[in-house]
Amino acid sequence: MNKSFIKASFLFNLVLLLSTGCYAQRLETKNIPGTIIAHSPSPTGIFLGTPSIAIAPDGTYFVSHGHFGNIRDLVHIYRSDNKGLTWQKISEVSGFWSGLFWHRDDLYLMGTSSAYGHLTIRRSDDRGVTWTEPTDQNNGLIRRHTPDKGYHTSAVSLVTHNGRIYRPFEISRRDGGWGKFEAMVFSAPEDADLL
Repeated sequence: MNKSFIKASFLFNLVLLLSTGCYAQRLETKNIPGTIIAHSPSPTGIFLGTPSIAIAPDGTYFVSHGHFGNIRDLVHIYRSDNKGLTWQKISEVSGFWSGLFWHRDDLYLMGTSSAYGHLTIRRSDDRGVTWTEPTDQNNGLIRRHTPDKGYHTSAVSLVTHNGRIYRPFEISRRDGGWGKFEAMVFSAPEDADLL
């Protein structure tokens, strides 16, 4: 695995962990190697989570994280053109538990519309600046939540095997309280329109 990728992934996860306030009320940046991509002080009640990273074929890094708590559910997307030395926030979209991946010539973001919401996928054909809006089954709204079930996931990896893409999700049953999850995997041909 590429050492730059491992370093960027480790640092991004470390910053997100520290920013939640679980281990520190104030982020001491002088002892953290690398570049801080995002931080939200714990007292704000705005938390960062579900980090993901994707590297384009030309070496451009893209990262995302969820924003939740005292704010509407958002996913922020950043880009680095210099292997993680500097980062620029390029967009934000409504969403939750979402992860980036690069497929063919486009960047994708797959997750849920909200906590236990619809299962969605978005595509950016301008390298993360603008994104499609999941509106129906032909444009990125893969499955709708219902009164008795919603969808759960995280920024998990996709697997490509024998010409197909695979990605895990979970169904969360609303009867009986938290923890009634059913695992599932979605699959599509590599050359399919993923929306």
